[in-house]
Amino acid sequence: MTTTVKQKRWQVGLWAIFLVVVGFAGSAMATSLVVVSAKKVVGYRAGDVIDTATVISLSAQAELTLLTVKGEKISVAGPLNGSLNDRLREKMPELLAALPEQDHGLLASLSGILKKHRRSNMRLRGGGKKPEPKDPWQISMFEGGDQCVAQDERPELWRPHANDPEQVVIKAENLKDQTLVEFASGNETHPWPIDLSLVDKETYLVTDGGQQKERSLVLHVIPSDLPTRAHVAAALSDNNCSRQAAQLLIHAEIDKFIGKLITDDQF
Repeated sequence: MTTTVKQKRWQVGLWAIFLVVVGFAGSAMATSLVVVSAKKVVGYRAGDVIDTATVISLSAQAELTLLTVKGEKISVAGPLNGSLNDRLREKMPELLAALPEQDHGLLASLSGILKKHRRSNMRLRGGGKKPEPKDPWQISMFEGGDQCVAQDERPELWRPHANDPEQVVIKAENLKDQTLVEFASGNETHPWPIDLSLVDKETYLVTDGGQQKERSLVLHVIPSDLPTRAHVAAALSDNNCSRQAAQLLIHAEIDKFIGKLITDDQF
């Protein structure tokens, strides 16, 4: 009788350990992703955060573009009726395994960047979207305000209209340096002038030779040793370079495509 009791206790103990291990493994498979775009998806918008354990429904025409906390860009195509884990478990186990490394502060920053961009687009929808550079690292000269450049790289100046030649005077407010930049007809961009120092947090005054209208912009130099695209976007946002941060995330290439097929070696 005593042996039977011990056996039962042993079995109960093993079962409890099994439940703890299974529960831990299940939680380790849940991670958080940020929505970049939602095509024909009900209930999700840019900037929303999705837990991979959450059950979602995607039609055959639906597509979710998502960001990991490292800034990796993932496209998930429908149909899907279940959790993202159903797709990710087989196709991207390394993503699920990354949960212990989740940086919730960074995740919140990515979410905030995309939500702010979405709201900005909604406000501009009635009056039309203003032109902006295609490259997030180009300096929009006539936009003014805070703009960011990459450390140890010579940035490009960008103008919205390239039909006519144009002369622009750029002056460093505190350094007292200034130079003349001449855009050729048909050119939207021009390299940053070599004879003008590029200094972090310096204010530059830009004068359009045609309109004689002066605009002020403050340049921020972003370190080149940041570990991931997500960290770079967060640094851009922290320096009030909101447009550039959103562009960096939105226009990045898709890193992984997760289609409806579940065959091996799909990627």
